[in-house]
Amino acid sequence: MTRRIGAGTGAISRMSAHVPPRPEPHPEPPPSPLPIPQPHPLPEPPKPPPLPPTPIARAAGSQSRVARRSPRTRRLLRVAALPELHSFGIAVVLKGAVEATPPDIVLLRAEWPERALLRAQLLEEGYDVVATDAWPIPRQYLRSGMKPRLLIVDLQGLPEPREVLEEVGGVMPRERVLVITALGTMTADEVVRLGFRVAKRPISVGDIVRAATEVLGRATST
Repeated sequence: MTRRIGAGTGAISRMSAHVPPRPEPHPEPPPSPLPIPQPHPLPEPPKPPPLPPTPIARAAGSQSRVARRSPRTRRLLRVAALPELHSFGIAVVLKGAVEATPPDIVLLRAEWPERALLRAQLLEEGYDVVATDAWPIPRQYLRSGMKPRLLIVDLQGLPEPREVLEEVGGVMPRERVLVITALGTMTADEVVRLGFRVAKRPISVGDIVRAATEVLGRATST
């Protein structure tokens, strides 16, 4: 009895020695976080179209050219870049009263900054000047009582100069019009035959100012 139990116990011990160890359980991986939705970027609003350049902006944009000019020329260009009150139809304030007055000179010249330089020099001489780059000039300066004392017409770069002068002669007294000739447009003799005063090229800004002063002096004396 005792041997069988011992034999049985040894058999149980030998069987338990061949049992493989139980594998340890692997830890479960943590759950992956849910993706966070990203907001879609809003489209950029369309940019407005650029505004046309103003006289001041054009003057600022040509600083590289102006920097090469003399100090006097740069000062004249800065004066010429000031807003032209008459060309915008704004009345002139004199001694606290508001009244519309005709300008001394209307300058018709297609090219800038030549137009700006001439206008600035005329302003330095004390004249009230309206500058424009195309015909017809603003309507308020063609009305009775608002016409300028002098109209300067530069034919350089002016489209259809002969037709322009014919129309000018119908609305302005011809003795109050100073025409500056240009190559390939009209000769000085043709301008004189139309009854206008003439200034021949080549001519400087100072020469044009002196010619304008002479015409205005004659108009005042008459």
